[in-house]
Amino acid sequence: MSNHYISFSDASGGLNLGATERSLQTNEALDLMNVEITKDGGILKCNGYVQSNLESIPDGARITGMYHYVQSNGMEKTIVTAGSGLYVLESNGQFTNYYQELAEESSCFFATFNDLCIITNGINPPLKFDGTTVTPLANWGDIETSGYPALVEVWKNRIWFSANPIKPYRVYWSEPGNPEGWDTTHGAGAVDVNLNDGQRVTGIKSYFDALTIYKERSIHQLIGDSPPGSNGPNEFRIRPVSTDIGCVSPGTIVNVENRQYFLAEDRLASLETTYAFGDIQTTNESRKIQPLLDRVNRGAYQETFILHYPSKSQIWLFYPDTISSQNNRVAIYDYTLNAWIQRNGIHASKGLFVNGIPYTGSYDGNVHRQDFGGHYNGAPISAVYKTPWYSFGNYQVLKRIRSIDLTVMQYGNWNLNLETLFDYETSGQTFQINQAQSEHAPLWGVAHWNQANWTALNLKQVRQVSEIGMGKALQFAFSNNEANQPFHILGWDVTYQLRGLRG
Repeated sequence: MSNHYISFSDASGGLNLGATERSLQTNEALDLMNVEITKDGGILKCNGYVQSNLESIPDGARITGMYHYVQSNGMEKTIVTAGSGLYVLESNGQFTNYYQELAEESSCFFATFNDLCIITNGINPPLKFDGTTVTPLANWGDIETSGYPALVEVWKNRIWFSANPIKPYRVYWSEPGNPEGWDTTHGAGAVDVNLNDGQRVTGIKSYFDALTIYKERSIHQLIGDSPPGSNGPNEFRIRPVSTDIGCVSPGTIVNVENRQYFLAEDRLASLETTYAFGDIQTTNESRKIQPLLDRVNRGAYQETFILHYPSKSQIWLFYPDTISSQNNRVAIYDYTLNAWIQRNGIHASKGLFVNGIPYTGSYDGNVHRQDFGGHYNGAPISAVYKTPWYSFGNYQVLKRIRSIDLTVMQYGNWNLNLETLFDYETSGQTFQINQAQSEHAPLWGVAHWNQANWTALNLKQVRQVSEIGMGKALQFAFSNNEANQPFHILGWDVTYQLRGLRG
């Protein structure tokens, strides 16, 4: 009886939970956790994270804000807020406290303008940090007599505030070039955005030549160059973008290339400019993982946030599932491949991206460097990738699977579990594949395996598993639940024989 061969070398479709088991494409996954898809379609176990600070913030307070503050003279500071304090995480891993009068547990937002770091939280007066001292922003009382803004953005050479709990529908702008100039006779001002719709402003973010204003169930844009009544050539005005979708968390609004992404109540969406000048459309980016977003704890939406990872073309969405009030899941969107992956084992309250590296803040006063190392701060990483069901073009024909040749990269010693399942069963036979390291010295602790900076050579190897079994449809599940044991699967080849019709 002759042998037949099928080769699989593309997993670039990522996770698809919106398809049935029979409708998945061959490059998509029925399930995956803590693995990522490489640009060439390989399957790579995710890196872990390590703690960046030597000691946690006093009292182990939840980190409520993180910001990379850069001045024009090249000075850089990593700002972290937690409890009532504003700290700088120094290069030696120590926290230096600069301020201790913030409202407890209030999320903080930041912007840099004229070399000042502006800080808001909706409870304290707006603050400014010059790298040495933290003081209240001057003259806020010139424009508002009650309440303080929670959100801040820089646009058109002005500071923009919004989300004042007393007037949650209002957007404020400063005098041009002056973050402490709030006199309306000198160019400062405010506008109420659709005052009667009963919705609060949930986010403000510059987007090309407009300021996008998000509310709970609507989107608006402020356009123009000068305040109303100033007799300028192009006065500020508001235009509607959408009246059926909004943003649930300001921390999820991020600009990536020509899109602006945000988390709506039931999806990750984006704004995109169309070919018609000035036209904006919204796009649902999360159809493939809709069941995941259906299980988000909507009572903890304010906790969600996004990190953009440019070098990997990834957007990391941190969110709480239904059993958690903390962000305990990460859904990652590769916008180049249009593919999703997911991660667990990471609890993050805030995050930032500094000099090519993603960092997250914890709920107990620590900062973690993400995407680094082979463990979760010492704990193992549990990884799995489950393929779609393969019938090799003819479901009616019984196949005898003679062997599977797995092509992998060697990154030291590791074990990989390969489970084979037949005919839509929920469990099958498990084979343990040992990727032995022979002539190379141990690599662990040097760096993380997803970067090209190991001290020893990486080799391509083929591992064969024989005499798998018989069935009409076949599925594989690859897994590894250890720390410091990577796997990188480049593809696999299946040898099988046709056994005729059955039934």
